[in-house]
Amino acid sequence: MAEVKYKPRLVESKSLKVRRKSVTALKELYKELKKWLEDHGYDDFREIEYAERNQVGGTKNLEIHWQAFKVINDYVKFRFSVSFLALEMKTVELQRGDQKLKLDKGDFEIRLYTHIMLDPDGKYEKNALTRMFKKFYEEVVIRARIENYKNDMEVELEEIGDHIKKYFEIFTF
Repeated sequence: MAEVKYKPRLVESKSLKVRRKSVTALKELYKELKKWLEDHGYDDFREIEYAERNQVGGTKNLEIHWQAFKVINDYVKFRFSVSFLALEMKTVELQRGDQKLKLDKGDFEIRLYTHIMLDPDGKYEKNALTRMFKKFYEEVVIRARIENYKNDMEVELEEIGDHIKKYFEIFTF
């Protein structure tokens, strides 16, 4: 009999989308977002997908999906999902003073999703008694704390959204 992989209960917080048609340094934005996540305690980082498709006319479409995790305690883990989408992207060169810059021109969209993972390792799914305790614990004991965690994640989501918008304002040529 095949073993069923445990899936933790996910409490969705909020999501956010930032979209810009511009000339920017996408690689630097990628690094900047990863650094922001690391600076905010998201130390388990995974690139889930990277797909690059060449298009007619020398442009390409790029799709990247990340997940980053932050352990709050033994029972709670935060998950940030980030999706990059670049459409009709091409490399352009711009002269800035005596420097030639290679930048990316295209239609860029970044989607951010936040989730709270409860019992991420399935420690309380081992038998009927612990499953019953888990349900009571989530619905009664830590119900208010879960709402606080949702608020914390919403604050982080707004912060990273503002960070992305500022990046586009500063590094759009």
